[in-house]
Amino acid sequence: MLDKIEVVINHIDDHFNSEIRRKDIEELADCSFEDFSVEFEKETGMQFLRYLVRRQLTLVKEEISHKNGSNDVIYSPFNGCDEFTTIFEFEFNIKIDQALDNKKIILQYRYGSEEWRKHDLVLKELLDKAGNSTNALRYLLSLPPYYLEGIPSYFYSTYKVEVIDLLMRRTYGELLSTSEYNNVVFELETFYMMGIEYSIKDLIVITNKYVLVNRGLINRLILEYGAEFEYSVSELRTLWGISYDEKLLLNGEDSQLSHKVLKAIRKMESGSQRFENIDELRSWIRVDYSKPKNGPKIQRDVPYPYSLIEDEYEVLETGVLREEINDLLVHGLLYLEPEAVEDIR
Repeated sequence: MLDKIEVVINHIDDHFNSEIRRKDIEELADCSFEDFSVEFEKETGMQFLRYLVRRQLTLVKEEISHKNGSNDVIYSPFNGCDEFTTIFEFEFNIKIDQALDNKKIILQYRYGSEEWRKHDLVLKELLDKAGNSTNALRYLLSLPPYYLEGIPSYFYSTYKVEVIDLLMRRTYGELLSTSEYNNVVFELETFYMMGIEYSIKDLIVITNKYVLVNRGLINRLILEYGAEFEYSVSELRTLWGISYDEKLLLNGEDSQLSHKVLKAIRKMESGSQRFENIDELRSWIRVDYSKPKNGPKIQRDVPYPYSLIEDEYEVLETGVLREEINDLLVHGLLYLEPEAVEDIR
């Protein structure tokens, strides 16, 4: 059956713009669609139809990214951009624009690929240690970003050992014992993506700023293992805990609400503001963030001079704020207090 699965996997990647029907799978696998689906889920831990749709969505997204918004993008097998966008956001719980902005995110890895196998091994061990997917997610989100400035991108693949050593010395100096040093190196080699995540482009020079936890691991825990976000406000930390590089922190973030969330948590980090819970954080952001939804309008059904009527102010509900925080956590702009999951280490 493994050979048949590989044949189907290859067919999906080679024909991701085509509508792949049940009879196509049956001919490729030489068995009923139901039998193949059962064996696929046993082998991969994932429903076949879900893998099929997510892999097609991922490959279409990659094609859109490569064509840089060109009008000749083919959205098949989805019926146009609107259907593709709707299904994409439903399956991955992320807006297509956000996924396109972060080119390093591959939402559905190819089954059997090196990334898939590596993630499987890492996640299996992590889930065994953590006990469940939510605890595993909390652990990954508690691993802090590392600040590393001035290292060209090609160094990560060519001189990975040297980069890790430099990163460790810049962050910890000589304060770590041998066992502590080895533990951190293990985390970096196992859980982190040693490449560009957030960077500033200065003419043609790109310098890496942060080394972040591999977002692919986080996405798989959420999408495939049903991990849920559980945290208190006091656990939230920002990249400002590593650097005060505001220009970098907001790179690619055009949401004013996200900016206010980051600003509020930064205030809490510095001790200048305190929030006991999500509702208190919401209240502070609402006051600071509120603005007319569409700007002032002229009321024309009254005699001159016309009256200006202000639209209602936006109200930031607790659920919306939590969604914003979850999104910032997934993208690495927020992380959790490490001590909160110390027992997993």
